[in-house]
Amino acid sequence: MRLSAQQICVDYGKSRVLDDLSLTLSEGAITCLLGPNGSGKSTLLKALAGSLQPVSGQVVLGDRALAQWPGKALARQLALLPQHPVAPEGLLVGELVHYGRSPHQGFWGARSREDDEIVAWALAATGLAAYGSRRLSQLSGGERQRVWIALALAQQAPILLLDEPTTFLDLGHQLEVMELLTDLNREHGLTVVMSLHDINQAARYAHQLVVMERGRIVAHGEPASTLTEDLLARVFRVRGQVESDPLSRHLSCRFHSSLNYRFANDNG
Repeated sequence: MRLSAQQICVDYGKSRVLDDLSLTLSEGAITCLLGPNGSGKSTLLKALAGSLQPVSGQVVLGDRALAQWPGKALARQLALLPQHPVAPEGLLVGELVHYGRSPHQGFWGARSREDDEIVAWALAATGLAAYGSRRLSQLSGGERQRVWIALALAQQAPILLLDEPTTFLDLGHQLEVMELLTDLNREHGLTVVMSLHDINQAARYAHQLVVMERGRIVAHGEPASTLTEDLLARVFRVRGQVESDPLSRHLSCRFHSSLNYRFANDNG
């Protein structure tokens, strides 16, 4: 099902965070949102998920605006993993993942055999089949992030939105999460949309890049046509070189210096 933002404006207090922004996401693809801090990446994800209401414009899922979707029906189509998810103290992994079944349960929230089977599948898909009875607090950062992804998978939503899923993880766990998301996209056809800070990871794993600056989209397309040295200088304020990695054949950016630092020293 297609998800799009149509000329949306989003404000925080008196500040405009997204300004007349339009975007149609590619179904069944991995899309990465890039941009400096404060460019509006997290706000866009929340607007796409329906947790933030635009002051004008609309987000449309299928042929209906998000506001027209009942809550549980929307949760069966969209799963949002925020940047800092919080779980009750002492919760077991399996218990947490079961929360993902809430949109599919009745008023009393009773678990069915189908719920148990789907939770088991979500744990297995994320490499956590043996972790169901462990406490979340006992896991590493990368393992905990996989648990949250398993929760989102248990929703069985075809669109997965993630806000900086690799933040605060070491490099090995970052790659583990990115490779997991790639496998889920390839094997299950999930539409994955995530914000990232690492440009090279986005270039390696994404089918589409959306580059943001000051609440607007300034570039959108495949990595090969989107990432340029001019873009690095103009949006990220760094001097760098964009080249193809001879082993992976993915684009790679080599950064040489900060233009902000050079400017300050040239004029100080």
